[in-house]
Amino acid sequence: INNINNNINNNNYIQKRHKVFVSKHNQTLNLTPHQITDYLISQLPHLTNNNHTTTTTGDSSFRITSTHVIVKECPFCSKPTNGKYDNMYKLYVQLGGGAYFCHRCGVKGSWYDLK
Repeated sequence: INNINNNINNNNYIQKRHKVFVSKHNQTLNLTPHQITDYLISQLPHLTNNNHTTTTTGDSSFRITSTHVIVKECPFCSKPTNGKYDNMYKLYVQLGGGAYFCHRCGVKGSWYDLK
């Protein structure tokens, strides 16, 4: 037991947490579309949002539905979209809880992971 205590005191057993588990069903953050788009624009300045409403055309980097904010270009995708429409609008960020999933590269996580 003394050896274990010495190792703990010598920082030999430090655990690093890389991701925080938050259920995708968590809605306690009450994130609005405006909060999500503002945060993403502040972190990814190349994104623009000319409109905070549902858009299907135009130069908006986001689409807003009743359940998600859909981002035009996923910042996690390793391959460029090359301007192809079928490669765009694949990153979905859930309203309320902020869980996200990219239908192109498969990255997913909670709002805390995204931040």
